[in-house]
Amino acid sequence: REGKTVVSEHPSKAPTGTPTLHSLIEEVSRTVWSKNKQPGEPRKLVHRYMKTKLSWPISDFSRIGARDFLQKVGEENGPYASNRLRTVLIKAWREAQVVYDYGDNPWQLTEKFDEASRTRRLSEAEVGLTLKVLDKWKPRPLVADIFLVLLWTGARKSNVFQMCKDELDFSSGFWTIPAAKAKMGSEIQI
Repeated sequence: REGKTVVSEHPSKAPTGTPTLHSLIEEVSRTVWSKNKQPGEPRKLVHRYMKTKLSWPISDFSRIGARDFLQKVGEENGPYASNRLRTVLIKAWREAQVVYDYGDNPWQLTEKFDEASRTRRLSEAEVGLTLKVLDKWKPRPLVADIFLVLLWTGARKSNVFQMCKDELDFSSGFWTIPAAKAKMGSEIQI
């Protein structure tokens, strides 16, 4: 879904050589986020919602301005968009503070939106239909098996794709996802 760009006027552009939001995001994208699974995602997020603020000097972002901006993004694009943008900006500022000494991170001091818990589950009819389709997928049995593991375990697809034989205990019927592979950093038994 394409987000609405939140428009805000700013009286001046950064003088030449002054770090701007654009230069900060480009540097962090090149050095830090390039190691992410989806390296372009944080950069796209900032460009989507902050297009009009890219030329602003980093020093022009205040706690109140950051809070008001994220509030507006949340109202126009939903809490998930605002919270994701907030997380990206907090991380970008943290990385940049190593190079630029410009005070507190204005995004760190903002509060997250409450998000509704995502508990969507397949209905019995949807499970039945999925099983029928997978049963007919004879030419691609490995793909069908992957879908079955995803369906029956509810595991993240990254964990399923990284599954190793030594994580499986066939005698007890458990799959143990090591803490290093788990999103929350703690071991998971399925």
